[in-house]
Amino acid sequence: LPETIKTMGEHEVTVNLYRGVTATVKIRVIPEG
Repeated sequence: LPETIKTMGEHEVTVNLYRGVTATVKIRVIPEG
C-alpha cells in the first residue's frame, strides 16, 4: 500500500509540473502570437 501511495504522489507531482510548464509556455507564447 505505501508503494501505491508513493507512486500516486509522484504521479501527482509530475502532473502538477506538467501543468505548470504548459501554463508558462502558453503565457509566453500568446503575447508573441
